Amino acid sequence: MKNILRFTIPLWLGMIVNTLLGITDFYFLENISRDYLSVIGIAYIPFTFLSALTIGVGIEANRTLAKGDYFDFNKLVKYLILFTLIIAVLSLNFKTLIFYFVRENAMYQLILDYFSILIFLFIPTSIIYLCTGVLRGLGIPEKSVKFNVLAVIFNFIFDFIFIKLEFVENPIKGCAYASVLADTIVVLLYIYYLKKNKFWDKNKNIISISEFFKKASSYSIEKLCSSSTITIISSVYIAKLAIGTSSIYYGIDRFFMPIKMFAFCYFEWIIYSKTKKIEFKKIGIYGFYLLVLLVGGIFFMNYMYLTVSELYYLGIYILYCFLFLLEREIVAYEFSKEGGSIINKIIFFKSILLLLVFHMLYISNFLNLVNIGLAQSILLFLECFILNKIDKKYQCI
Repeated sequence: MKNILRFTIPLWLGMIVNTLLGITDFYFLENISRDYLSVIGIAYIPFTFLSALTIGVGIEANRTLAKGDYFDFNKLVKYLILFTLIIAVLSLNFKTLIFYFVRENAMYQLILDYFSILIFLFIPTSIIYLCTGVLRGLGIPEKSVKFNVLAVIFNFIFDFIFIKLEFVENPIKGCAYASVLADTIVVLLYIYYLKKNKFWDKNKNIISISEFFKKASSYSIEKLCSSSTITIISSVYIAKLAIGTSSIYYGIDRFFMPIKMFAFCYFEWIIYSKTKKIEFKKIGIYGFYLLVLLVGGIFFMNYMYLTVSELYYLGIYILYCFLFLLEREIVAYEFSKEGGSIINKIIFFKSILLLLVFHMLYISNFLNLVNIGLAQSILLFLECFILNKIDKKYQCI
């Protein structure tokens, strides 16, 4: 338990700090117009999906270094910059197609303006994934917290300059410039820190870049098929609910996001511990996480006035978050054994099934907050059940 928390807590704190990046943007923009918050929310939907393309490099960097292997860091950074730059330019040219679903929105042009700059955040974001993965693989995830704090500080400073001091006439563009500049500076600091300590020059067993990307892609595909796809599917159908109802959905999701991120940190610990062959007991983690979820639920109930159906949804959401921790654990075990292929197929199938269920609820007029929560939780439970059965099957062979 102590070793798990020593690894996951710094990583968790770093992720929580990252959520402050969005809060600083909201802080400056909300004072001008609340409509700007919708602009950011809509623009981030495709950006989040695209950024998942490179999230696997951080996970694979963690796994590679934990095994005692190394990779050509400089070459990997160059390939990442080239790949993300190509994706960014393509996205820029096809932005009107990407946002076809909001063409009638009064803020359509502002969404395009914001996305046109935001998409270049993809480049430093991918390198940050890699650098944080390096620190996790070396067993020093707490170092990444300092860089996350710096990102928030720089973002706040640039938001103040570009939005508050009106250095950029369009506050939406100013917000996007602030995010890109803040993360770019942090990337330079990351690279300087790693080069100074020469973390990747300690072993002659250097794996090839192609092998690294092949393994990293399986993690990215899993991310695309799971949380990224589910976020897009949910957003499309949540938009069909009443504004007051959808605000509760997004409010609960935003409030619990820092807590939910612990599941991703636990995922990283499983990858690291299995690679290092560290044995540990899981019961303590289950109790710890459930307690945090319940405390969060009680706080949220006291903070917001909820109807009976909204209280039901809150309870279902807490159950969903706990199931998500179990799902991340099973998926991490499979990935530690390089069994990503079957995982990606099952998760992708679940996403398709979720889309069908949501659509059936919509056309039958049963689309509401409670049914959405039940559908997500039941399908997540079935995924955990199937993955667990598959894992036991392969252990018996």
